[in-house]
Amino acid sequence: MKLIFISGAPGVGKTFFSRRLSKKLNIGQIVSTDNIREIMRAFKSKEESPILHNSAIKAVFDDYEPDLKEISGFIEQSKVLQEGINAIVERAKKSKKIS
Repeated sequence: MKLIFISGAPGVGKTFFSRRLSKKLNIGQIVSTDNIREIMRAFKSKEESPILHNSAIKAVFDDYEPDLKEISGFIEQSKVLQEGINAIVERAKKSKKIS
């Protein structure tokens, strides 16, 4: 089995596109970063990881780096979510769902 990663800024239609693609390719499972973010929030407090507790849209527009204020929050939140994404990929490898 192969993994398909679809990335992009919040609100551009990734979920819509993923659902259409999964139906066309008969893919049974979709994991969104919204789901990953929600699971990770259960294990990391707002004090421990404030960026994780922001919505993706709020993260895009928050001013974390003055020179990159439009995207720096999104980049920082993506770095935090990478931990959860890696865990899902490793679990799929161990269960031999992907190679």
